[in-house]
Amino acid sequence: MPKIKQSEDEAREALAKNPLPQTSWVTVEPDGIAINTGFSEALMRLLRWVPQAKYRPDKRRWHVPFAGANAIRSVLPEITRLADAAQELDDTQVAERRAADAAMGDAPHLSEAHQRLTEAARLLYGAEWTAPLARAAKLDPAFVAGWVNGSVPIDASYGVFKDVVSLLRQRAAEIEAAADGLEAWFTAKRHETK
Repeated sequence: MPKIKQSEDEAREALAKNPLPQTSWVTVEPDGIAINTGFSEALMRLLRWVPQAKYRPDKRRWHVPFAGANAIRSVLPEITRLADAAQELDDTQVAERRAADAAMGDAPHLSEAHQRLTEAARLLYGAEWTAPLARAAKLDPAFVAGWVNGSVPIDASYGVFKDVVSLLRQRAAEIEAAADGLEAWFTAKRHETK
């Protein structure tokens, strides 16, 4: 049996004898320890020295081998604080989105075109999207205000759709480039510390 596997088995046994304190954010699973919160810079900095701790975007959580149990135990209060703060932020964003939907996006009298354009604008600029979109797409603010309150009909022939598609693609490219740059930097820094 390989040495690493033995140390994981020993760590699993030690964890079974001395379990982590109960928390909704950290669970012990068959393949390791899961930190059930989304990605955050603060949590990444906290976990960077835990060997083989990694974020799994497909599961929206962190994975730590059993050998990292003592490290997790020592920072558990901080993990809990960060996860609680992230959850509060998510809850606030969901509440803001529901309020915005109730005010303009879910009204049955609004067309599918209106709803799609509104969702795209929210993705681009957040809850307060009207003024930034008017500036970026060089739209008359009165047009956008009419669109928001439903007095200006929207259909697919409007040029604003092409503008918003272009802006979304530009923003997506910027986000992808930033992610690539951050990933390259992070990888280089991790190799420097090994």
